[in-house]
Amino acid sequence: MYKFRIQNIGLESINKQPITIVFDENAIIKKLFILTKPEIGFGEIAFHIDNNRIDLKIDLMNPKDSINLELITINNLIDGYKIFGKNDNVILSIFDYKNEKEKLIALLEEVSGKINQPFSLIPYLLKIIKIYPKLYKITRIDRINKEK
Repeated sequence: MYKFRIQNIGLESINKQPITIVFDENAIIKKLFILTKPEIGFGEIAFHIDNNRIDLKIDLMNPKDSINLELITINNLIDGYKIFGKNDNVILSIFDYKNEKEKLIALLEEVSGKINQPFSLIPYLLKIIKIYPKLYKITRIDRINKEK
């Protein structure tokens, strides 16, 4: 199962936003679940599934609106996907929760082994500073998942 969140983090509404998610060529999308927050006010959320690809078109996303997608796929030979979404005045930012959380855990395990040697932590300071915004996103996502 794959989980995606599409969210308008800007200050203006987004109209007619296309999103395409493509899995490996052998994958088949079997089920799609869509949950919006708020529950109404998006206009139409149109989608078309073609084996390993799903095309979405979202009529309206106001600031802070979000859409959660859960996709069930079969026959994936590669555990990956590509996401596309181009629109006027929209910057698509992709946050791979699973990958970023694995990197964070690896870094914390590495650092925790050196905690008794403060000077050996100096090379890790830049990595820790860079990963801090991702840590915030990860804890936010974890909190949202617990609320469900």
